[in-house]
Amino acid sequence: MNTPKLTSVSSEQEDSIHAEAMYFSDQILSSGLHADRIISAVQNYPNSLRLNLYLALSYLFAQTDNETNTAKALLKKSLPQLKNADDVLVLWHQALQSWADINYKSAISTFVQLVRSYPDELLALKLIEWLNYCSGQVITAKPMRELCVSLADRYKDNSYFLSIYAFAEELCGELKTSKTIAQQAVDINPEAAWAHHALAHYFLNSGQLDEGQKQLEVFKSTWNSVMPLLRGHNLWHLALFYLANNEKEKALSLYRLELSSENPPAFLASMDSIALLWRMELAGWSSQTSGLWRPLVKSIQCDPHYHYLPFNNLHLYYALVRAGQVEKAKEAYHFLNSYFNKGNHPEKTRWQKIGLPTIEGVIAFAVGDYKLARSKLIPLLPSINACGGSDAQSELFIQTALVSASRSGKSSLAHTIFDDHLSHYRNSYLAGALFRQ
Repeated sequence: MNTPKLTSVSSEQEDSIHAEAMYFSDQILSSGLHADRIISAVQNYPNSLRLNLYLALSYLFAQTDNETNTAKALLKKSLPQLKNADDVLVLWHQALQSWADINYKSAISTFVQLVRSYPDELLALKLIEWLNYCSGQVITAKPMRELCVSLADRYKDNSYFLSIYAFAEELCGELKTSKTIAQQAVDINPEAAWAHHALAHYFLNSGQLDEGQKQLEVFKSTWNSVMPLLRGHNLWHLALFYLANNEKEKALSLYRLELSSENPPAFLASMDSIALLWRMELAGWSSQTSGLWRPLVKSIQCDPHYHYLPFNNLHLYYALVRAGQVEKAKEAYHFLNSYFNKGNHPEKTRWQKIGLPTIEGVIAFAVGDYKLARSKLIPLLPSINACGGSDAQSELFIQTALVSASRSGKSSLAHTIFDDHLSHYRNSYLAGALFRQ
């Protein structure tokens, strides 16, 4: 990517640059449709350090090497400006550089320092939430909640903040508090899609499956105004209620119309598509899903050797196997195994101790070796959240472990897993379906 040489910004441009920066921040906080306006903003104000940093940030979300390398080039181009930059922008650059280097722990630490020192930088809080997703949101939930508590008075009337805060409370198991805060966000802004998302988690984990389905169906019409990634993710949450309640036609229709290869997803959005088909199979709907894997995998443009977080690879490799590309999945797994046995990658320990063994178990499950899958997945259940994603997303791997136990003759173990991790489904169709195979 060719970018102009960065120099100081003239004072007459400051108001316009500030407006563009605020617009971008608002788009990310609201999951709006027009965050890409940052591209033209940088074209119009190529000397703005903040806008260039925001442009780099926009590429980092993609979790593909091309976009990450573009972000790195922008960060490198901005280095000369850092000597005269305010501390806040120095911290922004430092955090984004760590993110680009896939050093999520360092990036989170720097963003936390940024938010605590400059609490007006609300966008940084949203990015901490995203990097927590990359790291595993359950294991990062407590410090995130504490940070939100420290900001609660300042942002008590801000629906973006309240949506983040509500989700942090839910991830800490504070379900009633989460619902109260999420409802405050919806009262301020009825179309607050991230607050709807927090409520989806609340209804799921409190076992209110009928009410959750009802509420999300009401919210659904407002999601056309948010970015496809969040719209698709909220639809995925709705599909989880359909699945739990045995609303098979509704779930399949939602997949075909909203999440399938007929509407080709971006790579990150495809995680929800894969997860939904996977869960349908665990629920015993394999006859309905068997013909859907190949077209879905064909639509996904992603190198299986990428290693941004185990969560992504787990989904992609399962899909590859179910689409008949077993050797491709195994080759990519062996590549990653070799890669993380060398060097000093900042994520090395997570991959070696949790990510790679989980991938091995998932591939075994996908090819039908349930005994091997059980032996790999069951010991990892206490740390499975470290693969990335939220509590609801990690639940997929727990369900897979349960079914592997059930299908390999360990019914008692399967019931223990259900009681320990999945009791919110106790009175649902899914509670029986996971064992009827």
